[in-house]
Amino acid sequence: MELNLFGIAILLGVYVGVVPVYLGLFSLPLLQRLKREWLDFLVCLTLGIMLFLFVDVTAEALEAADKLPAAIAVPADGQASVPTLDKLLYDTFGADSGTILGPLFMLTGFALGVLGLVEFGRRLDRLMEAGTAWGGLFNPAKLSPQMQLALLVSLGIGLHNLGEGLAVGVAYGSQSFALATVLIFGFAVHNVSEGIAIVSPISRSQVDLRTLALLGLLAGGPTIIGTLIGIYIFSNALSIVFFAIAAGAILYVVIEITTSLGDRFRNSHLNYLGVMAGFTVMYLTSLLVLL
Repeated sequence: MELNLFGIAILLGVYVGVVPVYLGLFSLPLLQRLKREWLDFLVCLTLGIMLFLFVDVTAEALEAADKLPAAIAVPADGQASVPTLDKLLYDTFGADSGTILGPLFMLTGFALGVLGLVEFGRRLDRLMEAGTAWGGLFNPAKLSPQMQLALLVSLGIGLHNLGEGLAVGVAYGSQSFALATVLIFGFAVHNVSEGIAIVSPISRSQVDLRTLALLGLLAGGPTIIGTLIGIYIFSNALSIVFFAIAAGAILYVVIEITTSLGDRFRNSHLNYLGVMAGFTVMYLTSLLVLL
């Protein structure tokens, strides 16, 4: 039974995160035919998508932090169960600890998300300056600025999808199958746009299939991890950290995208429309989760 549940968790993560992202990546051949101003529009579309994800995960983290005091409280009658890690926090720090720990977990996760991607970017820069090969699917020493941006977008989206997988895993693990079905369908449709966001910055670059495979795996793969965590070791405290890390990482990516556009962003109404279009697409597809 446990083995079957493990397999189901992996399949759910693949369906929710990996497959939709790869479907979005398949748009690359079409994007490569567009003129420069429309390519900038798509990069701004990516910016709008990332802004929506930032608002989304920040709201999730804030909500989880606000609810932590009640979530970790052990009921006097013992009728309701509390996740193991949450119960440990309650036993260690006391009944009122959630009021302090919630904001603390959120700020810590946010800092880890921002500083983690800052350090990742610095390491990439050092590897490129040194001309050092980094084995595996690609060589960072040869990454263009556009490819670096696509890589950062993939990582930011991947951290966001970790939270989506967490939600699906919790719903399925608690046998709320109707909710799980809605989440699976809604997130799957929602995540196709994320694949387009990844390839938009590299639509003028020569990209091989191995690199696309890596970018898709970085963005969609964490959904599987999140689903497994949601089913087996969910914790309200842990969810705050995950969402906050995603928010911090996405904020860093937003800044990087804006910087890469430079004056081209300010000098075109089309670019502002791209930002609004990206935000709107993500908002409308997110409604599928709520229907």
